Amino acid sequence: MYQFLLNLYKQNSDWLAEPFMLAFLAYSMIASGVIYYAFAFLVKMPAAYGRFADVFQTSLTINPKIGWIIQEAPSFLIAAFYLLKAEIQLFSSTSRNEVLLMLFAVHYFHRSFIFPLFTKPKRQNPIITHLLGLIFCTWNGYLQGASLATKNISSNSTMYYLGLALFCIGAFINIKSDYYLISLRSKRDKITRSMNEKTTSKEEKKKGSNYIMPEGGFFQFVSCPNYFGETAEWLGFAIASGNLEQWAFAIFTFANLAPRAVQYHQFYHSSFKNYPRDRKAYIPFIW
Repeated sequence: MYQFLLNLYKQNSDWLAEPFMLAFLAYSMIASGVIYYAFAFLVKMPAAYGRFADVFQTSLTINPKIGWIIQEAPSFLIAAFYLLKAEIQLFSSTSRNEVLLMLFAVHYFHRSFIFPLFTKPKRQNPIITHLLGLIFCTWNGYLQGASLATKNISSNSTMYYLGLALFCIGAFINIKSDYYLISLRSKRDKITRSMNEKTTSKEEKKKGSNYIMPEGGFFQFVSCPNYFGETAEWLGFAIASGNLEQWAFAIFTFANLAPRAVQYHQFYHSSFKNYPRDRKAYIPFIW
């Protein structure tokens, strides 16, 4: 029995080695993305935050700004850890890997510590929403950081620079669209306060709290250019790398954001009678 167990251990002792763990986590991310995508379209339950925060009724809530920082920060911190390792000559990959990891860290620094400062949430979010986000960002932070620190990218120069260009374009669309939506919320709040000061009618106050239809810019093409931009961003990231771990993140991003884009698209159509019929939900001119 002892010899059997010893042989079994020797045959499988590499299960906990980092290459195996990275592959396992990457395939698990792809599988979870496929499952979530199918579940989201079958059940049609939106993510419980923002205007859909009340779809999941619970007394365990948290301030959205604090919850957002907590959930997003691990991706930045883990990426920063691997970048610091590069400075003390423990980085075993090339400068192209460092560029990709730096872009990942910059994205999550902005998402963790800058973007929340400009948001103006009006309701608490369920803790479970941010807990799931924390788990994913820790998982993905390690997956991207460790893989880029130990594996050479497999893309050739053409694909690498094409991927970087797509990443930058996607980041621009994502950030510009996010801050435009924040400006609309501020404008809506001003209109609501003004109407509430002028009337005591509950019906009129309710009208004043309606959403403002997003227009112009990338909103001419899709209802959720912020989601489209983020998808393009991580698609470019995967193309530039060519490795499994980066493709897993890109696939999961699509699986996570596509159902949300459709839900928002439907929300806009139900909220605005004059909503443009030719505007797509997620991908310009296609979907």
